[in-house]
Amino acid sequence: MHVSDEPSIDDIEVYARHAALIKQLFPGIKIIDALSDFEFYQRGLIERPIPSNDAVTPFIGKVPELWTYYCGGQRRKYVSNRFFAMPSLRNRVLGLQLWKFRCTGFLHWGFNFWNTQFSTRPLDPFTCSDAGGGFPSGDSYVVYPGEDGKPLYSLRLKVFRDALQDVCALNALEELIGYDAALALVEEGLKPPLTFSKYPRSEAWLLDVRERINRRIAEEIRL
Repeated sequence: MHVSDEPSIDDIEVYARHAALIKQLFPGIKIIDALSDFEFYQRGLIERPIPSNDAVTPFIGKVPELWTYYCGGQRRKYVSNRFFAMPSLRNRVLGLQLWKFRCTGFLHWGFNFWNTQFSTRPLDPFTCSDAGGGFPSGDSYVVYPGEDGKPLYSLRLKVFRDALQDVCALNALEELIGYDAALALVEEGLKPPLTFSKYPRSEAWLLDVRERINRRIAEEIRL
């Protein structure tokens, strides 16, 4: 169940009443909200918050089944996102971050929202990419309408797929050599360590990390 989208601290008492009502009416049902203020979790008002990737740090290591998300607001601090104006590096690095911080899920709202903000009218996504000026270009969709109802994949979606494949490769490596050794390989030569906002702004670095992962997996399999 969903109570509220990113409630502020000013909404905490109203949120508490509504969450309690849902728990009473639907015992055992999970409440999952995009929610980035740690006090809601500290007070036990939600068991499964989904903080944005520019506010996730206080939740790391404290929340079981940690998820994170980004949308139109996550564009500062060089956190990952997939707007038109961002380099693909900033899209793909999310995979390393999700794996390092043990995230079990990722939320993004815009798949094929081809409307203006508030859906007042439909748009042609080939000629208008910002929901009629409502969102940053690329926030609200990652596919285009193709023939016979089949989606046309954007470059941004393909790069995001690469990020998820990085997660799969790291999971495979972790099974072979353990988490600590796999993390040491990822962060080899990094100062400071990888965070959700700090990482080398270099495509070559990211591609080299994946090559090191692949080589180490191959070496371990041959042993």
